[in-house]
Amino acid sequence: DSVFNDFKSQGSYGYILEHVPQDLGLAYLQNVQENNAKFIHKIRKYLVNDIYGNPSKSLQFTELGINMSPTTARYIKVLSDLTTLFGSLDGMNIVEIGAGYGGLSLVISKEYEFANYYDIDLYEPGKLAERYCQKAHKMSNFHILTPEQLDELDNTEIDLVISNYAFSECNYETQDVY
Repeated sequence: DSVFNDFKSQGSYGYILEHVPQDLGLAYLQNVQENNAKFIHKIRKYLVNDIYGNPSKSLQFTELGINMSPTTARYIKVLSDLTTLFGSLDGMNIVEIGAGYGGLSLVISKEYEFANYYDIDLYEPGKLAERYCQKAHKMSNFHILTPEQLDELDNTEIDLVISNYAFSECNYETQDVY
């Protein structure tokens, strides 16, 4: 429990999860304001992502008088982009390659009722995401799979595949597996 309570601020692993600088986080929010202002008006419901793991809430969004994690700002920007590109994500089966701790899925779940969200990641990050999404945030439609378990999705209609950094960080051989 003590490790889970601080996982977003734990040395080098915390940096992997929470590495968005303040100025970029602010630029993300400004982009959302310009393109999908409705998400800025609802921003407090997305701040649930900052409850667990002790993230740095170094981003001051003075327009609304809130401090938040710059990473949460990035997830709101991705939510905005996905909405612009695909419209509603309600009812979709979504696959995320390398979901980390599951923060993006949590933010998306606060706006849309997707059917299922599949996190394809290494075993250990998957277990963290499982605890974060299923146990801490009660997301019963969040599922973890390792790359070796991809064939379990063979008979599943997948509507959207996304990756927030992870795919681009994989070598070509791993990208081919995905």
